[in-house]
Amino acid sequence: MIAALTGNQVEKVEVKMKKIPLIIALNLTEYKFYTYSENGLMINRFAFKDMVMKYGDPIATSPDGLNYIFKKKRKAEFSVLHLDEREFTLIRTI
Repeated sequence: MIAALTGNQVEKVEVKMKKIPLIIALNLTEYKFYTYSENGLMINRFAFKDMVMKYGDPIATSPDGLNYIFKKKRKAEFSVLHLDEREFTLIRTI
C-alpha cells in the first residue's frame, strides 16, 4: 500500500499510477473509495468520511464519475468536489 512506503517510494508509485488506466470504486455506505489497476489489483483504499462531515452527503455525480455534488442536510449549501486516484478536492461551494 502507498501509506506503508517511504517518501521517495511514494513518488515513484504516483508516477506509475498516472501512466496506467485506473478503476475507482466508491462505497457510499462506508464512505470509502478504492483504486484498482486495470487487472483488478487494489492499489489503494481511502476513507472520505471527513469530507462527508465537512461538506455533507454526496447527492449527484457527473456523467464521467469524477465530479460530485455534496449537500449538508440542514443547509442550502452545495459543494462540488473532484475525485482523482488519491482524494476528493474541493472545486467550489455554492
